[in-house]
Amino acid sequence: MSTTVSEFRTLSDHVDHALVRSVEELLPMLRGNAADAERLRRLPSAGIEALEALGVTRLTAPRRFGGLQVNAATEFEVVRTIARACGSTSWVMALYALCGYWASLFPDPVQELVFSGPGARVAGVSAPG
Repeated sequence: MSTTVSEFRTLSDHVDHALVRSVEELLPMLRGNAADAERLRRLPSAGIEALEALGVTRLTAPRRFGGLQVNAATEFEVVRTIARACGSTSWVMALYALCGYWASLFPDPVQELVFSGPGARVAGVSAPG
């Protein structure tokens, strides 16, 4: 089964466009930091701090723990928007979003441990076999 163009347009109706516009305002800075990210082999702190201030590092974290708890359409659009400026930053934000979502599926006591810190970010790897 394939997804039709109209179904994709319907998904875009559910995007938090205000958040995406806020991320777009950071693109010049993220683009300017892209070479440093490549050279340093880590993201420059200025970009992380700016995205954290918007809540992007906690896109899928539950609202009750200070996360944005966005839907998948918004998550994808935010990550796609960041990728226009810096693929490395986009990759890390996608990882935070996916792993934050996975952590939000655990029982409440685990979520409390994971998300209770104000700057909590979740990252991990998955290698299904």
